[in-house]
Amino acid sequence: MFGFIVIETIVYTPLFSWRLLTGRNGLDAWLLSLSGVAAIAGLLWLGRLRVGRILERGAIAVTKPSLRSWILASVAVGALLRLTWAWVYPASPASDDVIYVELAQQLARGEPYAMAGTRAYWPPGYPLLLSVLLPLTGSVRTLALLLNLGMFVALTVITAALAQRVAGDAPTRVAIVLLAIWPGYVAAAGLPGKELVSMVLLAAIVLLYLRGATDDLGSGSILLAGLLLGFACLVQPSLLLFPAVLLAIDLLMSRESTRSLIRLVIVVVATMIAITPWTYRNYQVFGAFVPISTNGGGNFYRANNPLATGAYTDRGEVDLSGLDELEANRRGFDLGRKWITEHPMSFLRLSVEKQILFLGDDAQGIYATLRRGGLDVPLQVYATAKAYANAFWIAVWVLIGIATVRHLREGLLPPTSAVILFPFLYLYLLHSVFESNSKYHIPALPFIAIAAGMAFSPRTRS
Repeated sequence: MFGFIVIETIVYTPLFSWRLLTGRNGLDAWLLSLSGVAAIAGLLWLGRLRVGRILERGAIAVTKPSLRSWILASVAVGALLRLTWAWVYPASPASDDVIYVELAQQLARGEPYAMAGTRAYWPPGYPLLLSVLLPLTGSVRTLALLLNLGMFVALTVITAALAQRVAGDAPTRVAIVLLAIWPGYVAAAGLPGKELVSMVLLAAIVLLYLRGATDDLGSGSILLAGLLLGFACLVQPSLLLFPAVLLAIDLLMSRESTRSLIRLVIVVVATMIAITPWTYRNYQVFGAFVPISTNGGGNFYRANNPLATGAYTDRGEVDLSGLDELEANRRGFDLGRKWITEHPMSFLRLSVEKQILFLGDDAQGIYATLRRGGLDVPLQVYATAKAYANAFWIAVWVLIGIATVRHLREGLLPPTSAVILFPFLYLYLLHSVFESNSKYHIPALPFIAIAAGMAFSPRTRS
């Protein structure tokens, strides 16, 4: 499965760029992309012995410094890159980020949570977090930068602990370096973004769950993982089904179905405890059961109707904008399910388009800064930065492909190491159904980085 996604990414990234440059999506674009995959595969095949030696030497080299020194150096380099980028390109938020900031400012002033006539359309987690921190800085730009820097430091430490548990020393060091210099992630440092919060939360949830799965059933780690998952759902409601990922990880790691199910129950209960106050607030507002937000149905239908493109669209074939938010939510789910049932082949073709959008670009932070951030940046600067970000993205997935092949041929890692990409797989499948965009893979970056680092795993058998 991961090998297939590697091929998809290496094909879709140049395909998506070619579309943007030429506006065409014909056979020539697909042939160009497939030739790129063939070229990369051919070079790796011809140089397989040399590549193997480079990876082995790299694995030895990166493990010479202590892990603590490596983490400190990675944090220092990553922080410097982020501060420099934010100073050179002081962009302003746009699109959804503007709305989240406005909601946070309303909460900080003690005003009701509402926007454009809706009272639960926008999930509250990120605005709640910003509203607590806004009085400490007063400036949205300063707050976004400081918050993102703090989350980067936390993510580095969490990723190191997670990688040590599932992959070993060399992959750990490679993973945290990748996160430190990741172009799209660096470029997002000066802007608010709920995906950056989701990224840290998901990594922490998986780490805590893995720790708890090896301890007693009542471990505080499992309970804390559930509480963090509840807040993650308030930030991004599409994570409400994420307990299924934790169950899959648990079953693969422990193979004890009864104990795994008990741990799952603990996580689900803790998640419900975390979101219940907001659910109760919604019941008071609407007199109806609304777990978190009312935007799911509309999003689902706009992503699955005759006018859908795979990306965001203003409306579907049936315009739901005249309905109240509860009715629009319900009606959207009904219409979307009906269209999928009646047009299964169109749905499958649209899913491929959504996967292209999900995998075919990793320059969201650069786009948000240089194109939508209110800056006067020459087109060639943006194009160069975008090309670099996507070249980095392809290189990361080439490393994941190498790790997959080396594992299958050489037994580098235990089969349970595959759990590290389960969170990515969840987002990949989710956005093969719902609206898709490159920003939706951002929460999975630490898991992708660890998987890429596994290419540097030393041999465990001859």
